[in-house]
Amino acid sequence: MISLWKESSYKSNTPYILDAIISEYDISKANISVLRDAGVLSEESYSYFLTCPKLEREIAIGKLQGRDSSVTRILKDGISNARKVFMESNNIDDKDILSIRNDAITVINKKPKNLSITDRVKFRLSGEYCSYYRIFNIELFYLYDRIRNIEVLDNKGLGEQSTELHRNFMLNFLNELFYSVQIEGLKTAINLLQTVYMNYVNRKMEVGFYREFNSNSYYRLNKEFSSVSSLFLEEASEYDKRFIDISYNESVLRELNRYLSTEFFKIRR
Repeated sequence: MISLWKESSYKSNTPYILDAIISEYDISKANISVLRDAGVLSEESYSYFLTCPKLEREIAIGKLQGRDSSVTRILKDGISNARKVFMESNNIDDKDILSIRNDAITVINKKPKNLSITDRVKFRLSGEYCSYYRIFNIELFYLYDRIRNIEVLDNKGLGEQSTELHRNFMLNFLNELFYSVQIEGLKTAINLLQTVYMNYVNRKMEVGFYREFNSNSYYRLNKEFSSVSSLFLEEASEYDKRFIDISYNESVLRELNRYLSTEFFKIRR
């Protein structure tokens, strides 16, 4: 069945995917391409926006929408139609879709060949991965390709600032864990995860591991050590570690252990 093209925002219920081809496609400069096809933008304006900075382009299109309410509908309909043609021409069923974010479509174990919707509206491969994990509101996309010597760990949900805060701590560990799942096998990966879990709950990890793995990325203080006005810290020292509520990231590690253990026992049956 093909009906998800109607959705501008969709996320599959699948919490994790191991050892698959996960590909994200989006439309290059979607807004101006759709508007030029619809005759809203002149060729001169379209050519200018093609080369101008992204922020400038987004501000200009936003102002255009503010002046003319029909522009928003034209964009919505144009992108919706592009999703429809993309899915139908590449035989992509709803079950093949991991997520939709407006003009971005992530598919599972599909290699679309038909990427051009019109001369201007064209999908492009913007990300390729071999595994996927959803931890609460954070989505993690991992790729290790030994032939091309490429390793990638992308996320959706943390934001740029929080990604940097976690890069040398939780994200570095997750990169190691997902590599282990992919290359060394589930048993080795589960052993690694359990070792890190024990070190974590015994507060033996660096303090950066205790920053909550979400878009806020604060350190949460145990209630008995915090004032009424401040339950969170933006920065913490090794000394502060004893006062931190570690339950959030403990839940993250437990969730990962549940995923990997489920797959391990499937194989053992």
